[in-house]
Amino acid sequence: MDKQKQTEIADLKAFLTSAKINFQDLIPDEKPDFSIIVDKNKIGIELTEYDPSDKYSQDIRSVLNTYESIKVELVSELQKITTENITFNFSIRKPIIKRIKKAQKDAIISFFLEHLNLPDIKSVLSDDVFHKEFIYEPDQNEFIEIVRISKSQKNNSIYASINDMYWSGHIPESKIQLIIDKKEKLVDFKKNEQNWLLIILPEKEYSDGAFLSETVENQFFSRFNKTFIYTKLQREVFELKLASR
Repeated sequence: MDKQKQTEIADLKAFLTSAKINFQDLIPDEKPDFSIIVDKNKIGIELTEYDPSDKYSQDIRSVLNTYESIKVELVSELQKITTENITFNFSIRKPIIKRIKKAQKDAIISFFLEHLNLPDIKSVLSDDVFHKEFIYEPDQNEFIEIVRISKSQKNNSIYASINDMYWSGHIPESKIQLIIDKKEKLVDFKKNEQNWLLIILPEKEYSDGAFLSETVENQFFSRFNKTFIYTKLQREVFELKLASR
């Protein structure tokens, strides 16, 4: 048995364990890749890995580095404006559309600072404790989804943070449908009573903050009886909603 097949078996067993599927036998096969026996039923499983291009990971790294720089500059600018102990927390809009240019970066910093002049914030700046949240639609801000501004007696300094869980592991729904379309052509659907597709999300940089709740809310067209995404890093299982062709 070659190394790739051994890796696939390990991934499949990890998925079955995480999904709490009790199987009686696991059989390496072709078209689909494996068969498992569950309660005397034979289920074919086609296994594939979602591994986007290096450019995707490079774009993620570039955007993350840009936002780290924004955090540093934002703290510096805030200290010039106010002595209050302000906490900024913000979520980046997903998925990453493009890298952020310098002019756009400067505009993002200005966008945050403008919040201090909003009436809702100016009216509470002198309070000991407050928390305000601002949500933005894509046509209002293409990069920022949510801005939260807080003040607490426990804070000793100005602090800015991002919630990159909202974007770093986003998988475009169109990519999932393409994977399903491609794998359908490789499977003999008559061989087994059921046929499942298992998409493995490997332990890569983009999967560090895999965010799949929106992906699983979509419906995909498929001849497979079930389709799953398994994240190796978090060991989580997501079952997709399917519609028959």
